[in-house]
Order: sequence, then structure tokens, then C-alpha cells
Amino acid sequence: MNYSFDASKLIDELSADIAEDGNVDVWGYWIVMDNGQEIYFDYYPLDDPELENEPDYKSVSDFDKKVFETYPNFLRKKIKAKDLLEIFKKENETI
Repeated sequence: MNYSFDASKLIDELSADIAEDGNVDVWGYWIVMDNGQEIYFDYYPLDDPELENEPDYKSVSDFDKKVFETYPNFLRKKIKAKDLLEIFKKENETI
């Protein structure tokens, strides 16, 4: 059994970020499902001054805490924004 994930919103957000900031490194968040499949479900910019005034998301560690509430076994890694966008598009195709 393969899992699917609706990444439409993330595709739109990340596409806009790429248009504005270019192909920068971002933190890609994913989980490993019980069948070994990796599902990427969110991302966070490495350094985003626009988020400094957001109380829940002012640092990657704060964002990690919010992610942990829903996905306690999450993983994250640095990845180029365009590479993550391609992953989101592939995930979205399976729906």
C-alpha cells in the first residue's frame, strides 16, 4: 500500500517563494510511513526575516515544536527549494 498526500497548497507556497527568493536551501520535513515510504509534508526557510515577528514560527526550533505536535517522528534536512518542489509535485500526482 502506498500513501498519498495533497501537496497542492505547499506547491503554490513554495513556487511563490522560489519566484521571490530563488532556488535557496530550505528545511524539508518528512516522515517515514510504516511501509518505508517517505512523505514530505512541510518546509521552512533557513533564514526568513519576514517570520521574525510570528510568535509560533520565529526560528526553526520553534517550527520544529509546532511540527512535533502533529508528527512526533518527523525528520528534516536541508534541500534545495526546487528539488523539494519536485518531490511535492510527485506526491501530489498520486492523489
